[in-house]
Amino acid sequence: MRAAPLHLEAGSDVRLTLEQFARQSNATGFVLSVVGNLSRAAFACPDRPAATIISGELEIITLQGTISPNSVHLHLSFSDADCQVWGGHLEPGTLVLRGADLLVGLLEEAARPAPGPRVKIAVLPGCPYSIRALRMLRTLAIPYLEIPPDGAGPVPQLFIDGVAIGGYDALAELHGRGELEALRPLIIAAKAFPMTLRRWIDRAGLNIFIPLLILLIPWFQELIDQIFYGGQWNLPMAPGGSFLGVLTAPFSHGGFGHLLANSLTFLPLSWLVLLRGRGDYLAVWLGVYAAAIPVWLLWPVGSHGLSGVVYGLLGYLLLIGWLERRILSLVLSLAVLLTYAGILPSLLPIFSPPGVSWIGHLSGFVGGMLAAWAMARQKLPDHRV
Repeated sequence: MRAAPLHLEAGSDVRLTLEQFARQSNATGFVLSVVGNLSRAAFACPDRPAATIISGELEIITLQGTISPNSVHLHLSFSDADCQVWGGHLEPGTLVLRGADLLVGLLEEAARPAPGPRVKIAVLPGCPYSIRALRMLRTLAIPYLEIPPDGAGPVPQLFIDGVAIGGYDALAELHGRGELEALRPLIIAAKAFPMTLRRWIDRAGLNIFIPLLILLIPWFQELIDQIFYGGQWNLPMAPGGSFLGVLTAPFSHGGFGHLLANSLTFLPLSWLVLLRGRGDYLAVWLGVYAAAIPVWLLWPVGSHGLSGVVYGLLGYLLLIGWLERRILSLVLSLAVLLTYAGILPSLLPIFSPPGVSWIGHLSGFVGGMLAAWAMARQKLPDHRV
């Protein structure tokens, strides 16, 4: 037996990842240990026709069972936020929250499938049934290999995975029953896409609405301000002012134009952070508020607006990839850098337009980077296969 470590990124489907791992390893084995947490657990209970779904911050307790290239049989137990323990047969749709590390014991290599196309066909030039059979395989985009006829039997002669199926009539019958679909690579990929899309939708869940609900606060404030106070009801973080101003400043703006510009950047950056988890999103907000306190205490000019949070989200996304040094995280950080590089100069006073609080931007950026550092320290050790 050999032990293979396996790291699951945030958002990974535990069962589907283990199925893929077993096929790639081409070996049978079993789960030796697991440490990690889940955002969503899907498991089957006895005498229940449908899977039970539980969402939240869930801590994995055990994951036991066997894996092979053809199937997996795993039992999961976990605890919820109230320390109540749940368990059952692991089903697809069980998603990792921040990370999970498994140690898998591999026992032996399974017999590898024969190389090349699964379909082999023997034909003769000019044979009408051979021509029809080849045309059907090409139309269905099924890879095949032409081989010489075996003896003096009728043609075409069709073989799937080395098993003799028959001639053209047998091929047409399989097509009529839909049994050729499994031989079409494009169809297999197309069927896998909805599952991937569903996993992203399940991962997003209510996270899509969190930034929208947050934006209701400044938009409502600005609407009341413009209607009843003529744009004079602002809630800034002012020097010598109340600490309450530190909390209200992100939700106060100098007009609808100011608010709209911040909202259009706040939404996509918020969704990108929320893809990693609500804990990460909360950490950015806390980091922005923490970094704003020294500015409130020491800086002589007040400020308000969501831009500090926007730069906090940006700072988090730019740094987290380099801290974790994982491919997906690095790609995310690079994509954000290429997309939002144009607003980075506003972190410096020489490039910041008059009337814009560059110190508010910079403190928010630092707060976001502190959040990235804190969340990266919470990640489990990275063990790659």
